Amino acid sequence: MSDPIAATLPADVFALLEELLTSIRLALGRNLLGLYLRGSLALGDFDPETSDVDVLIVTRTRVTETEFEALRAMHERLRALTNRCAEGLEVAYFDAEAARRWTPEQRHPTITSHDPLRWEKHESNWLFDRWMARESGIALYGPDPREVFDAISDEELREAARLRLADWARWAAAVPAEERAWLNERAHQAYMVETTSRALYTLSYGRLSTKPEAVSWALQALPKRWRTLAERSRVWRSDHRPDSSTVPGVLQFIAWAAAQAGRQPVTPWCLNTTR
Repeated sequence: MSDPIAATLPADVFALLEELLTSIRLALGRNLLGLYLRGSLALGDFDPETSDVDVLIVTRTRVTETEFEALRAMHERLRALTNRCAEGLEVAYFDAEAARRWTPEQRHPTITSHDPLRWEKHESNWLFDRWMARESGIALYGPDPREVFDAISDEELREAARLRLADWARWAAAVPAEERAWLNERAHQAYMVETTSRALYTLSYGRLSTKPEAVSWALQALPKRWRTLAERSRVWRSDHRPDSSTVPGVLQFIAWAAAQAGRQPVTPWCLNTTR
């Protein structure tokens, strides 16, 4: 990786990514086409306390089972590093054709939510990751991301946000018992408020924002009853104490946001007319 890129990254993130790139090149050889930062590292709101290290890896051809096993072992080794960022490494592997356009029902080697590498079906929310990689991504290796990922239209992003909000609303209507403890944590409630606000921002403008930008927008655009949640999310991002008393309000906000997604068009003005 170049010195200018190194200068923009926290030292522990750079060390992890350097080890990742070296290890992937050994595992994939000439099949590696490119490695790109996405998420908060690409958008510019990386928080060492709360953010994951999000990476897209593009291969020339689809990962074989032999390559998959080598990559799985490599990621288990990386997870055991003393680097504190290693546990938060989230990756997806696309072959060059799949990287260009999202195709429903396709499965790709993926690590999310601190799980081991596995083949996962990618839903339409992966359009967000392609958009970030193309529009804001940092190439750690390989060609410019605009040569790898096709452009994604404003309406495609809006539709992906609608589907994402609908998924969250179904989840919020009947949160599984095993996930209740996760949601009770203040930091996780803040995460849900931030990401829901960001989905509403995408519906309004047809592009992605950082989480802090989405919360700032929400404080101006959302009805007054939801602004307390938005303001509180700023304070609770790193607060890991449980607080079940505020969970119902977060779930109601998700349900309300999903209902707004059915309105055409969704604009800051129409959001702010519902009191």
